[in-house]
Amino acid sequence: MLETKIIDTLLKNIELIPFVELDEKWFLIPENKLLAKAFLVNGIQSLKDVEQVIKDYDPFTSIDFDYLEDRGFDGEYIAPLQKLEAMLKELKIAHLKDDLIKLSKRYSDNPTVVNFEKMRAVSEELEEEQAPPNDGSLNESLDELRSRFEKEVPMGLKSYGKLDMALGGGLKGGQLITIGARPGVGKSAFGVNLAAKILERNPKARVDFFVLEMSQRSMVERFITLKTGVQTLKIQHAKKMIGSNKEKEKVMASYDYYENSKLRIYDDLFDCDDIIRTIRRNSRENDEYIAFIDYLGLMQVSDKRKQAYEKVSEITRKLKMLTNDSDIPVVVFSQLNRAIESRQNKRPNLSDLRDSGSVEQDSNIVGFLYATEPRDDEEEFTILDIQKNREGNIGAVKYRFDKALMNFEEVFT
Repeated sequence: MLETKIIDTLLKNIELIPFVELDEKWFLIPENKLLAKAFLVNGIQSLKDVEQVIKDYDPFTSIDFDYLEDRGFDGEYIAPLQKLEAMLKELKIAHLKDDLIKLSKRYSDNPTVVNFEKMRAVSEELEEEQAPPNDGSLNESLDELRSRFEKEVPMGLKSYGKLDMALGGGLKGGQLITIGARPGVGKSAFGVNLAAKILERNPKARVDFFVLEMSQRSMVERFITLKTGVQTLKIQHAKKMIGSNKEKEKVMASYDYYENSKLRIYDDLFDCDDIIRTIRRNSRENDEYIAFIDYLGLMQVSDKRKQAYEKVSEITRKLKMLTNDSDIPVVVFSQLNRAIESRQNKRPNLSDLRDSGSVEQDSNIVGFLYATEPRDDEEEFTILDIQKNREGNIGAVKYRFDKALMNFEEVFT
């Protein structure tokens, strides 16, 4: 129980008592309440002092020096004061919540001004305790900026050259990157290309790919096709369709390459919380990390009763918190609203994101894949149109997309 852990820890760390906020009212267990009351007496410096104060309060108490020493032995040694303060804050908030429930019931039964004022006072104190501790100070940010004169700032994971330039140096921690596309444009294939580029240019990077509409094997076949230039159909029927030794050697070498790589593909996780737990665990174990999710609309939340826009809002909010807390980039693919199909101009915009409000709000970067509509004498290109970018440029990156070989080639024009 938290209150017992706090008392035991204070008995082990007597010297911290003067530096923490403490109130006997927060404790429910009689022994803990009595000990908390004793801690509040000025001049407490040892277990002997605590024992004496306890006996002054209650001459017949069974609490003695041996009892205090045993409990102190069970306590946690805490070097940083912040950890103990966090435990006490949690206990105080629990006490205030209980108080507020009781006072709310009292006011409901007897709606007097006095009861209302008591309820409001506790409510305001609870709100203050639960408020984020940030005081708006610039010190931490300025210290970090000063340090850039002495050490190089990581530029992010490298991928395509022009894309990295648009993103301000690569895919960085803290970024939620959303890429939207109509069906058939190649968003999954682009994800494969982007992941493969990151593996190639960042050998230490761990790349996790969460696929929600196809199997792991199908995704691996796409990676193999991209790596070897051998069409997926041939890879699926290798014995019958791969005749030359050269093709066979290329395919077998690519199997070894991906087996030894840090690419991981998950096809059995659909719940948002399960995906986030997996990302948190894996990112802690790897200094360089990125996750891909294909795609947003298939992710699930625990409350099945929620409307589609509520589900998307919950998912994007949690993903944004994940990128910030774990300091990693996450790329999530999204379908577009069907309204775009009825428009003459098929170039997507931010409002075309399905249930777009929270997606646009929570994403650091939003890009759209779309195919150009060339005249007879023109070549078709696929465009990644970056329309929102909090940390870099907006604009278009042009690719030549070979659907048969799953290959997105950057076009420098």
